[in-house]
Amino acid sequence: MKIEDALQKIVVIIVKKSFWKSEIAKVFPNIFLSLRIYGYSQNKINTYVSFILSLIYIICKQPNVIIFGSAHSLVPLYIKIKTYGFLKNVKFIVTNQIYFSDNNAKYIDRIIIYSKAELEIHKTKDPNKYVFMPLPVDGFEIDSYKIEEENFIFSGGGQDRDFFSLIEAVKSLKRELHIVTFPNNAKEIESIKNDNIKVSTTMPLSKFLSIIAKSKIVVVPLYKGYSSRGHTTIAQGLTLGKPVITCKDSSCDDFIIDGYNGLLVNPGNIDEYKVAIERLFNDKVLYDKLSKNAFLSSLQYKYESFRDELINLINDIKN
Repeated sequence: MKIEDALQKIVVIIVKKSFWKSEIAKVFPNIFLSLRIYGYSQNKINTYVSFILSLIYIICKQPNVIIFGSAHSLVPLYIKIKTYGFLKNVKFIVTNQIYFSDNNAKYIDRIIIYSKAELEIHKTKDPNKYVFMPLPVDGFEIDSYKIEEENFIFSGGGQDRDFFSLIEAVKSLKRELHIVTFPNNAKEIESIKNDNIKVSTTMPLSKFLSIIAKSKIVVVPLYKGYSSRGHTTIAQGLTLGKPVITCKDSSCDDFIIDGYNGLLVNPGNIDEYKVAIERLFNDKVLYDKLSKNAFLSSLQYKYESFRDELINLINDIKN
């Protein structure tokens, strides 16, 4: 059977963002777009309306595989109806285990994990269910950004970011730092920053990427832990050829190889942040090596790679 014919029996349920709003994702012909009627895309109103409409869509399409692309809040509802025997012969693929427990994971056929450290934890429970895939980098037009190096540090994102340790390190170094984060984080940062630190809040992706493109290095300061976080900002930095500083034991060890495409520090260690930042500003040979390798290592995060991995996974569970 041709791959085009096989994909006709796949339904993808998504929130339109990242990979799923790209032209590359259109290889999947049956995409149901979750509705956003009011407020946050995955609140209760949007979730229940999208659930009912997507269920009607599925009944019409009669798929043998359903992929929950970024519509994570719908997964528990589909698990619930599967416990009653509905869709029992339909395979489920989920990106990220966010809204359901390990106990309910038995109703999912494959769960895509973006962190190898997190994968190892889950594999002790079910070695075949969890699959690692490199996270596709946000901003499918990212190759079009002009790389203009200026002497400032970029840091962005919101979940589990230890901006306070980074700020303390940068203050004593008198380097310029531009942080782009959520409004609630920005409010806390404003009270401790100095004049060399600029804070911005939510902005269009194109502007976010243009700031990364102009920076000299990217720092993603994380707390210790193995759940997936920080990967998107790291992958964006690597794609734009920026050496990335991030933390050991924080789920990002898969992305950054210390001394190859970035530097790793211990979480919360201000002195190590200082040393790593100064190394990249003062050692041109090291900087150029890491910058080159950053771009080379980013090729696995292309949307095309994620599409191909996903199609391989579909073939695997169907066989």
